[in-house]
Amino acid sequence: MSLVEQFVTSFGNFKGYRKLATLGFGKSFVFLLVFLIVVSVICGLKFAATINQIVDAVAANTPDFVLTRGSLTLIPNVPVRHELGSQVLIIDTTGNTTAEEFIRSYPEGLFIGPSQMILKSRGRAQMLPWSELNPTQASVTRDDFIEMLDMVKPWRFLAIPVYFVVQLMIKLLHILILSIAALVLNSIIGSQYDYPKLWNISLYAMVPITVLETLKTVAHLPVPFWRSVYWIGAIVIVAIVLTKLKNTPAEDTTASSGAGPVDSTAGGNAAGSGPVGDGSSEPPVIL
Repeated sequence: MSLVEQFVTSFGNFKGYRKLATLGFGKSFVFLLVFLIVVSVICGLKFAATINQIVDAVAANTPDFVLTRGSLTLIPNVPVRHELGSQVLIIDTTGNTTAEEFIRSYPEGLFIGPSQMILKSRGRAQMLPWSELNPTQASVTRDDFIEMLDMVKPWRFLAIPVYFVVQLMIKLLHILILSIAALVLNSIIGSQYDYPKLWNISLYAMVPITVLETLKTVAHLPVPFWRSVYWIGAIVIVAIVLTKLKNTPAEDTTASSGAGPVDSTAGGNAAGSGPVGDGSSEPPVIL
């Protein structure tokens, strides 16, 4: 089967899983690699575009500033404050809001002050002094910061190979887990498949679920309880396939046996030392 045929068969052609189950490990693994490469390119390009949008948004909304000798100053030096629920963003280099006041008053948020940056999450505060961020003590301006952001853009396409490696490890683990579940279903249903075939069935059962997962990721669709939907869907596909192919081993045996049993007396004595068959049979005609 070609790669396209394997992909198409994995979508609802449950009887077609008979051929998929008997494919060699090398062929099915090559399909998995090619499939994940395509998925990684799609999701990686989407992620790269998102990074590009974030970088452009940060560059467009960053005010003029000067960071020198471990001290940050905004131009103009006007405090900025944004609140969203329990989270808050405070940019204040005037000293009106101190680091101690921010830590004491807000459970979550980001504070950018004249001497340090503070990130507070779940009641824990992490501090980053500007002197550690800029140990050379050289002056850094908004233009320098935007130039550094522009250097990030060419690296955003590394998301594709990184996504591929991560997805390959995750999918192999998921196929292993699903194949173990398939062993249990195999015993319950009585389909009598061995583990290599169950591993193949589990691999191809993951294909429709992964396609749905990719669409959800690219379209940013909020699907409630997606992890549960993911695993229940994969297990249901395996259960349906095993049910449909329950009698496949017996059918294969019957098909391979040909037209039926061969009569050992029909051909006569192989040694040819006596008469062929009974007296009513005619001698062979030599043309």
